Amino acid sequence: MAAPSNWNATFRGAEPSWANACVGNNGSPGYREYAEGFSDAANMLLAHVLDNEERSSVDILVYPICFNIRHAVELRLKHAIIKIKYLYEVKKIIKVFDIVTIHDINKLWEIIIDSCAELDRRFIVATDKIAEYVNDIGQIDPTGQTFRYPYNNDDVKHLTNESIINLFVIKKRFLKLSEYLSYFINLIDDIITEYEQGLFTSKLSREDLFKITKVIPAHENWGTEEFHIAKKQIIGIYNLSNNDFSRALNAIKQHREFSYLIENRNQNIEISEATILNFFQYWIKTNPQAKISKEEQEKINRQRIENILNDFDFQPKSHKSIIESIVHQDKIFEEYWRLHGCNLTNLDVAYLATFYSNNDFDYSERFFRTFNYELKVATKIPEENKMNIKSLFNKFRYLEKTIDNLLLLKEIEIAKNLISYLEIPFDDYPISIYESGRNMPNIEEYYQNKFN
Repeated sequence: MAAPSNWNATFRGAEPSWANACVGNNGSPGYREYAEGFSDAANMLLAHVLDNEERSSVDILVYPICFNIRHAVELRLKHAIIKIKYLYEVKKIIKVFDIVTIHDINKLWEIIIDSCAELDRRFIVATDKIAEYVNDIGQIDPTGQTFRYPYNNDDVKHLTNESIINLFVIKKRFLKLSEYLSYFINLIDDIITEYEQGLFTSKLSREDLFKITKVIPAHENWGTEEFHIAKKQIIGIYNLSNNDFSRALNAIKQHREFSYLIENRNQNIEISEATILNFFQYWIKTNPQAKISKEEQEKINRQRIENILNDFDFQPKSHKSIIESIVHQDKIFEEYWRLHGCNLTNLDVAYLATFYSNNDFDYSERFFRTFNYELKVATKIPEENKMNIKSLFNKFRYLEKTIDNLLLLKEIEIAKNLISYLEIPFDDYPISIYESGRNMPNIEEYYQNKFN
């Protein structure tokens, strides 16, 4: 049989299968995966030389080591630029990048510096730390030729001004640069996630707007001398015009979490407190462990695991007790459904479902994206609403997640009333953190700690 037209005797699959690497569209590797490969190769060569004191190899392995390091950094910078390009799209700013043909590290770094300065001031904590490392590489090998060939295109020998390169120094510096670049990519991802929620202005990020809510007085005191002093301070800190400041106030007033912080009142959700309390009046009967403090629950779980591991005093539930538990739960649920459940609207069902399915307690916008999905399900297949509500009786963390979601939505009073109604420990829930807004991600502070 003739070989396929694209068959290659060297670069092909073979046995053993574990040695077959996935390339091209088989796994779809990008800049990140390529960067990891060159980075790992450099670290393996460094370990080979330094850990084994391979002194005879130092003079020849320095070139592939440094080339792999330099190329890994180029690829990581390109990976960062692709993410930065997406952030421009999220902010609805038109920006064109052509990085495929750029191999000069100095030019790539210039794109990053200029873009980060334009997009968000929080990037400076990363770029300030990374700059000296990238500049070192850009000074010695900007285009990837220095460690690749002994001579440049004009037949001039490379590295004549350096003479000596210490591989211990290289390893230390590359480890720190790799750490900083990883933090930088994570910072970009976190800032992208924040902007994707849609709360920002042309001059201010969501985090900036939150900080402004901590400076301006309560809404009822706007127009007072205190307000004008705060306004002057904010305009000075963020370099805003009067129109910029007005846009910031409008964004704050129109947002659920932020408006609560200046008005101390929430934008009511479309499910009544009575509907929530009625549900949990029955739910708690099949989940009485929810009344035990989280600390006690953890103790019980630890003891249960220890008993299983030690095979000590562990009695699995009998089939009879399991059946009795199911019958008991069914009876309670049917009573709930007869008295209250049959009156639930599609909105009610969607809210009750979202209280469990939303696991992101950083941004209220995420809650409503999940809610919109659950509402479509409840509306499209109403005959399944009863079974979907019944399934919540089996979710032992449902109460905990419901309270966390109510706090996220700044439905503080409903959360407090639910806790009080069910007589569960107040201390188990971070109510004051949500009241003050301290639950909101502080990206700037988090990465300042990372880079210090």
